[in-house]
Amino acid sequence: MLNNPYKADSGFIEDGNLNDTENIPFKQNVDKYFEREVLPFTPDAWMDRTKDKIGCEFPFTKLFYVYHPMRDLDAILADIKKLDEEADAELEEIKLED
Repeated sequence: MLNNPYKADSGFIEDGNLNDTENIPFKQNVDKYFEREVLPFTPDAWMDRTKDKIGCEFPFTKLFYVYHPMRDLDAILADIKKLDEEADAELEEIKLED
């Protein structure tokens, strides 16, 4: 691991625009994950372990999503045609009332 970048004599200057977060699987070692997934792409990266948070994420759409197949295109077009005819009929009634 590199020197602590928060020490004044470390030579590091933090760029606040380059902060990033990772969601690490619960049973994986954080340091090994960092070496495998982060360092190959940004060799000068470092972690501020004081900001570590332990928790879990529940992807509700993945857990509770129920697939409903889409309606047939012909049925959709028939519904649109029916609505269009109803709208035309209402417009005719309005014209007759005038």
